[in-house]
Amino acid sequence: MSESVTSVSMWVLTAYFAPGVIMNGISRSKPERLIMTPTALAERRFT
Repeated sequence: MSESVTSVSMWVLTAYFAPGVIMNGISRSKPERLIMTPTALAERRFT
């Protein structure tokens, strides 16, 4: 794959996972904030 395709793909995935991080972070559920927010951040970071 070319570098430009890879770069665009990474930005698309970052934009896709960002709302999940935000929504988990503002959730009223404490377990969801404690477990899913770091999980969503890790998915965003390592994808």
